[in-house]
Amino acid sequence: MLGDQTLVLVGANVEAVDGEALRRLFAGSAPGARVEVMPNVNHFRIFSDSLALQTITDWLRALPAG
Repeated sequence: MLGDQTLVLVGANVEAVDGEALRRLFAGSAPGARVEVMPNVNHFRIFSDSLALQTITDWLRALPAG
């Protein structure tokens, strides 16, 4: 079961996944998860996109220590 400390990133331009559908899926099955749809990002660019990397950095910094 996914908890509150879950970050899901999906690119808005990923051909195989509808980002908004994924957001709805997680809202129903893991309401504490944070789902971010990255604009203008495809499947491979998610690993190098500056907004995606900043989102991950900010999320990690906000996690409780321990």
